[in-house]
Amino acid sequence: MKSLRPSRFSRVSAILFVFLQSLGTLFSQSPDAIAGTTFDMQITYGTGPYASSGRFLLIMRGQDYVSYNISGVSDTGGTYFYQRSGYDTGQIQYQDFSGGVFSFSATNNGTFSMWPHSSPGYQYGYFQALTGIAPPSIAQKIIRVESNGGTLNFGGAGTYRIVTTSTTTYVVQNGAGTVVHSGTYTYDKTNRSSGVFRFQDTTYAGGFVVLSFESGSKGVSLVRKTGSQLVQTGGFVLSELRAPVVSSQPASRSVAVGAATTFSATVTGTGPISYQWYKDNIVIGGATGSSYTVSAVQLWDAGSYYLVASNIAGSVTSAAAILTPVCSYSLSRDSLFVDFRGGNRFITIFASGTCAWTASTSNNWITITSPTAGQGNSSLSFTVEANETDTPRTGSLHVAGKTLMIAQGARFALPDIAGQTFRLDFSNVVEDDGMLIVGSGTNRQMQFVSFNTNAGVETIDYDYTVLSSSNALIESSSGNLLLNFNTARKGSFILTNLLEPGNSESGTFTMRPSAADFNEDGRGDLVMQGSSGAFAAWHMQNTNFQSVQFLRGGIPPNGGGRGFGAGDFNRDGHSDILIQDASGRVMVWFMQGTNRIGGVVLRDGVAASGWRAFSVADVNNDGHPDILFQNNTDRRISAWLFNGTTFLGGLPIRSGQPAAVGWRAAGAADLNGDAQTDILLQHSSGKIAAWFLNAGQFVSVEFLRDGVAPAKWKVMGLADLNEDGSTDILWQNDSNQVAAWLFNDTTFVQAMFLRDGKAAGPGWKVVAPR
Repeated sequence: MKSLRPSRFSRVSAILFVFLQSLGTLFSQSPDAIAGTTFDMQITYGTGPYASSGRFLLIMRGQDYVSYNISGVSDTGGTYFYQRSGYDTGQIQYQDFSGGVFSFSATNNGTFSMWPHSSPGYQYGYFQALTGIAPPSIAQKIIRVESNGGTLNFGGAGTYRIVTTSTTTYVVQNGAGTVVHSGTYTYDKTNRSSGVFRFQDTTYAGGFVVLSFESGSKGVSLVRKTGSQLVQTGGFVLSELRAPVVSSQPASRSVAVGAATTFSATVTGTGPISYQWYKDNIVIGGATGSSYTVSAVQLWDAGSYYLVASNIAGSVTSAAAILTPVCSYSLSRDSLFVDFRGGNRFITIFASGTCAWTASTSNNWITITSPTAGQGNSSLSFTVEANETDTPRTGSLHVAGKTLMIAQGARFALPDIAGQTFRLDFSNVVEDDGMLIVGSGTNRQMQFVSFNTNAGVETIDYDYTVLSSSNALIESSSGNLLLNFNTARKGSFILTNLLEPGNSESGTFTMRPSAADFNEDGRGDLVMQGSSGAFAAWHMQNTNFQSVQFLRGGIPPNGGGRGFGAGDFNRDGHSDILIQDASGRVMVWFMQGTNRIGGVVLRDGVAASGWRAFSVADVNNDGHPDILFQNNTDRRISAWLFNGTTFLGGLPIRSGQPAAVGWRAAGAADLNGDAQTDILLQHSSGKIAAWFLNAGQFVSVEFLRDGVAPAKWKVMGLADLNEDGSTDILWQNDSNQVAAWLFNDTTFVQAMFLRDGKAAGPGWKVVAPR
């Protein structure tokens, strides 16, 4: 065979492979052919003209080969001849000019030695057969290279990426994701495990990247510039280039003005991914994350928000999310009481941000005096006209969907004082302090009860005249009492003694409805009912228990029945007992003191089936007691209005809106000192609250005592126990003890036991007054 003088790489590559065992998963024995195999060759020793170290990739094709030198030596190629020489040996000769004997171990690797025919010396090393599968195309792929160094700086030191953005174009990104150069490329799969990526760009003019796959998507890479010995080697990982996809879209939302909100989207795809948010197709400066926050939403933030996400493979636009700012409004109060004199008032409007509002009134006696439209927080002024009538009235202001209820009282001086009690506190003569109790009957009589003497009860005939809206005169044969009202319940007086001309006294008064009095001592009593149905009166003097006495001699109602209140229904000046039977019918026991003198079934026996009667009170301010009911199922509250025993009609309280779940109507009386009947409710937790009314019209609701609830106590009645003109609350527990919470209007004063905590008899409960 003709001898040629080969180059260094020719001498390296002109070798004889002797396979000692099968090549692992590639060969079960020495192969019959090696076409399509890539060998990673590592030189470890050399003598003579041979290098003692180096590395090259030997890529075998059908009848030719290519050798890419990783150590910087020139690449070569040509034809080869391979022959299996034994069970685990094989021989190869390059271009018919050199050869050698090589010994190899098993499992895809082995050792080799080689020499040329005409030169002294030899070379020794080891190899590994690569088992990966090179893809037929690398379009839309990422080649992540971990550089081992070299003389060529293709993508930067360390890690960089070659990204094929199409079948012909590519970019190179450094470790930070910055594109450092780009160009066009072609790709050839040279054999089963290797492919060559040939590039052309302005930075490197041209070159190639050898990709030899060891297994899966990993392999060995070699980058060389065309016409140069400059080389860069390393390992690589091949992965798919995935364009961005929005997997979770931003959601539309309605947000209160002033509140914060965040739009977010989830985007998948090859990183790095850049983000940009838009509002109504305009770029939002600085909004370059996967989420965007509006820290304090304003009206001008309304619009369509979307995200554009981009990577080297392209971009995607998210669905649009609509932001709807929602204005929130509130008023400094939701109800207002104005006495008959009216006057100028104002409320504060709280409007989020620059939210616009308009104001209006539903009543011609309420006039808005400031602008009726505005933006943001503001003050609204209005005037309430004087009410020179005997009828309270209720009106409203409306601002941005919110309502201010305005309750205006009637003139202070009542047209009739029948059924009222005046507490008189003299300025100079304390021992004269007492109560003037005006009878509820038609006989124009009143009683004076002194607090400080044992004079007993003095009965006086009287005449009553209204002098003005705030002044009235009570005349009797012994003196005249001039009343000057400061409020609907309180004021000052001047008492002129007609028996002693020139002698007059003055002081203050408090007016309230007269209490139920069954021993006619001028002091309010409590009505109890036993489990047998019998009634009894606890005679009281202020908060002090005096005695107990059966009513009607202890005889219960025929057919049974439950007492629920007391009031003078036949206008004879005596308190009567109200009873509801099991069918819902309501009857009155007409009383004179503790004696029953008759009775009547109200409304000719019409039953309030499914309704529980819970109180007797003058709901509509006509001077006659009415009856209040609560529905057993839906908790609505309604009133039966009466003139004596004559039914006038029904009045749904709060327009039929039921009490909330768990709330029981417990009584009715003036709870805030405006001379109007209000409703007390108790929750199953024990808390109590008031529905404030104005002539039966609902105005507002308020917790009493800030929601403090006594454990295991139930509200049983309402009465002015300490005779100060304010309604107090009666409680009874499971042990039958009776206690009182004393109030000054809605302000809690103190709690106290009645009868020093001595319980009522077994089965006896407070049923009046309520």
